[in-house]
Amino acid sequence: MGFPTGILNIYAGPARLPSCRLAFQYSTYKGEQVSITDTSYLCKSEDDVYVAKFQVADGENHPDGWSGKILAYDGPYEGYTLDSTDGWLCARWGTNEKWRFYDKGEYWTMEQDSSKKQVTVTGTKVSGSSRSVYMRAVLGVEPSMLSIKAW
Repeated sequence: MGFPTGILNIYAGPARLPSCRLAFQYSTYKGEQVSITDTSYLCKSEDDVYVAKFQVADGENHPDGWSGKILAYDGPYEGYTLDSTDGWLCARWGTNEKWRFYDKGEYWTMEQDSSKKQVTVTGTKVSGSSRSVYMRAVLGVEPSMLSIKAW
C-alpha cells in the first residue's frame, strides 16, 4: 500500500479492534463536546464518537512503506499536524513534522521522520489525565504494531 490518499484511522495493534482505536482525548458534558485535560494528546479509545481521523499531506512512497505529514481531519484539531516535540504524540498547529510508516506485512510501524524516534504505546502520561494509554515517540525502543484503515 502506498501512502493513503483519503481519510484514515490508526489502531494500536495488528488488528483493527474497537479497543485499539486511536483518538484525541475528549469528553462530553450534557451532550456537547468539551475539552478536558491534555485533550490534544493521542491515546487509545473505545469510544466510537471521538475516533481520530487523519489525512496525509506531502506523502511520499518508499520501497518499505510511505511517509508524510499526518493531519487531523475533523473535530477541534482539524488541520493540526501530528507532532511529538515533547515525546508524546499530539495535535499541534503549524508544525511540519513528517512521519514514516514501515510495512511489516501484517502490521505497520511508525517513526518520527526527522529524529528517527520509534512510536510506541505507553502507559499513563503524568498529567492527572483519566486516559491510561498514550502514543509516544522514543529512541531505541521496539516500535508498536499499528493497523491503518484507509477510506
